[in-house]
Amino acid sequence: MNHVNNIVHQLKEVRKLKESMTAYDCLLNIDFSENYITKYSAEVQSTHFGGSKAQITLHTGVLYYLDKDPSNDDSTLRNESFCTITENLKHDPILICAHLKPIIEHIKTQVPALQNMHFLSDGPSTQYLKRATAKGAPDGVGGCVKRVADMQVALGRDITNVSILVKCLEENCKGIKVIQIDDSEID
Repeated sequence: MNHVNNIVHQLKEVRKLKESMTAYDCLLNIDFSENYITKYSAEVQSTHFGGSKAQITLHTGVLYYLDKDPSNDDSTLRNESFCTITENLKHDPILICAHLKPIIEHIKTQVPALQNMHFLSDGPSTQYLKRATAKGAPDGVGGCVKRVADMQVALGRDITNVSILVKCLEENCKGIKVIQIDDSEID
């Protein structure tokens, strides 16, 4: 029962944060999605059942910020979904920073007066563990990304590496900002 109370409390606090946001604030809800396993549209049985397939790391999230109307004082709470993608399967602090860097650069363009960035994740920064946590917005982004990729495979498209997955998602997930993280960007 304590776990349920934690989830309820966390959801209340997030709601309060969203309601009290100013033009100087943003909320970044982030999580690692389950790795995507590359697929062929027509796999032979040995590949389908047990063949060694490449995995791709998906780091998903939703950004919340206030968008102020310049013609009056009205503000609208906006959200943007994103997915950073890499072949690197580590979930360590260095890779987390590599995933966050392009998102933070994007946030600076969306919230130019940014002073306070609030981060929300479901676990320790070293791995974002999935121990008995509620499903959140980043999980929905991850599910959408995988569903779209699997649908493209069902339609005859092979998704065998990161570049193909990124191109597929850019073409078919217009509501999700997709960013590829190359090994050269990992410090």
